[in-house]
Amino acid sequence: MKNKAKEQTPLEAILSFKNWTGLNTRELWNAGRLGNHPGEYLMSITSELFPIRKVSDIEKRNALVAKAIEELNK
Repeated sequence: MKNKAKEQTPLEAILSFKNWTGLNTRELWNAGRLGNHPGEYLMSITSELFPIRKVSDIEKRNALVAKAIEELNK
């Protein structure tokens, strides 16, 4: 029987990304462990998850980071 993985949206992928501590982005945010520049952390993981291959990808990445910050601030 095949194990069907739930498809994640790009935003869900960012929020559930686990770093070396084993905590995901949302847990790190709630614990105040994203450092002085949480946007920089989000840009870093977004670039890792969704590499920039063309100029239009930069705009998409920036919009995705903005959505992630908005979601985390809720």
